[in-house]
Amino acid sequence: MEEILVFKTNASRKTKLEDLHILLSADPRIKSWNFDFWDRDNIFRVVSLGITSQEIIEILYSVNILASELL
Repeated sequence: MEEILVFKTNASRKTKLEDLHILLSADPRIKSWNFDFWDRDNIFRVVSLGITSQEIIEILYSVNILASELL
């Protein structure tokens, strides 16, 4: 079943997202994703199938984006 995971991040419009795009596109469990830079918490949303929030946090961290899940 698809799940929507939501995170607060330190990303910004100036963050280079090319590396993140490559990592997320390579994972078949990630169906879609987006950032909301209009939100003060720079929200990152992921529609996923069977990936944990911790795995997403680790992927973001690997490209120097800090994140915490919003419940």
